[in-house]
Amino acid sequence: MQRMHTAIFCNLVLCSICLGNAADSGILLTERSDDWRFTTKSQSGDWTVTDFDANSWKSGKAPLGFGEPDLGTITSVAGERARVPITTYFRKVFEVTEEPDNEILRLKIRVDDGFVAYLNGNEVQRWNVPSEAVTAETLALEPLSAPEERLHIQFDFPADSICLGKNVLAVEVHQINNQSTDLFLDVQLSYHPTTVAGIVQATGDARRLSLEFNSMHTIPEKTVITDGFLDGGREMQIDEYGYVVADREILRVDRVRDVRLQQYLEFARSADLGKLDLIDRATRIARYVDAAMTPSDGRDSCNCRSKILETHYRGKEVLIGDVVDLCGAGVCRHRALLFVLMANEAALNCTLVRGNFGTQQNSAGHTWNELLLDDGTCVVADVMNPQPDFYFPAVGEPSLRHYLTVAGAAKYRK
Repeated sequence: MQRMHTAIFCNLVLCSICLGNAADSGILLTERSDDWRFTTKSQSGDWTVTDFDANSWKSGKAPLGFGEPDLGTITSVAGERARVPITTYFRKVFEVTEEPDNEILRLKIRVDDGFVAYLNGNEVQRWNVPSEAVTAETLALEPLSAPEERLHIQFDFPADSICLGKNVLAVEVHQINNQSTDLFLDVQLSYHPTTVAGIVQATGDARRLSLEFNSMHTIPEKTVITDGFLDGGREMQIDEYGYVVADREILRVDRVRDVRLQQYLEFARSADLGKLDLIDRATRIARYVDAAMTPSDGRDSCNCRSKILETHYRGKEVLIGDVVDLCGAGVCRHRALLFVLMANEAALNCTLVRGNFGTQQNSAGHTWNELLLDDGTCVVADVMNPQPDFYFPAVGEPSLRHYLTVAGAAKYRK
C-alpha cells in the first residue's frame, strides 16, 4: 500500500489514556469496550443522536472489524470475492455522572481507513475522509501503510457536547475501496484537565521539577517525579504561569490518566520483582522497558519511527505510556524517563540524566540513568544503548568514555 500523504497528519493532537472510575480518572470510554452497535446499512443523519433506536443493529466488543488480528468482534468479510461495504456505522452509549470542570475531551482512536465521529449528534472530528458531506459510498482519501494502520491517532475538542446522563459516540468508518482486506476500530474517550485545548501547562511542584531538569539536566535519586512533570527536550521553555513551548513532543507523567504507565508501575512493584537483589531488579526493569519500546525490527529503527512524535506532535502533550501507540517505538528520552519511574517504584536509587553521547568532536544529545548501589558505587543504565546482557558499568569503566555532559565534557572520567 502507498504511504499516507503527510497532510493527513496535520490535524493530529494528543490525548491521554484512562481506565477505571470516571470520577477518579476522567475515563468515559475505554478501548476494548463492550456493547458497541454496528451496521453496514446506509444511515440517515439521525443515527448519531442519543434517542436513535439501534436495537436492530448487531452488537459486539471492541476492537471491531475484519481482516486484522486481536479483534473482539468480526463485522464483515474481506473483499477477495464479495464487495465490501464502503462504510460501517458504529454507536456506543455511555453514561456521564459528573460535569467536566475546566476540561476538554480527548479522543484516542485506532482506525482503518478513515472516519467521522459524532458526539450526541454533533460532529467532533473527521480524519482521512473528504471535508464535504459524506455518504455511504464516500471513500477514504488515502490508503494506510502497514505500520501506519497499527498506530493510534488522538484529538482534542471542547467538552460542551457532553451532557449529564445518557450520551452516545457515533463513528462511521470509511474504506479506501470496496475490495479492502481489513477494517479496524477501537476508541478511548476521556476528560483531560486543561485551560485551552492544545496548550500545555505545568503547575506547582511539577513546574518546579520540570524547570529544574531543564536547567540542571538531572533529577537526582530519591527525588519523587510528581504527576504533571513535563519533558519537552532541552530547548523547552516554561513561562511564569507554567505554559510550555517546545520544538518536539512534550512528555507528561500522569499516573492517574495513563493506563499504560499504570501497568508498567504495577510490574515494577510486583512481589516477584521485590524478591530480587538490587542489580537483578534493575536488569529486569531495563529488559522490560526495552521490550516495551523496541519494535520487531530492532532498536535501530526507533529513531526513524520517533520522528512522528518530533514532527506531527511538536509542542503537544504526550503521556509516557502513549509513546508506543503513537509512533511504534521509544528513544532514549522516553526510555530513561520510564526507567526512572519504574526504578523508583521498585525502591531503587535512580537518577535521570541528560547529556551527550559520542566524542567531544562529534556527539549528539542523549538521556540515560544512573543507579546508586548499596555500597555507594554509581553505575550507568542506558536502555537505548544497553551493554551485553544489560550489564551496568560503574563510573570509571572504559565503556563509559562516550558519555558527555551537555557542555561536551567527559561525564564519567575518574
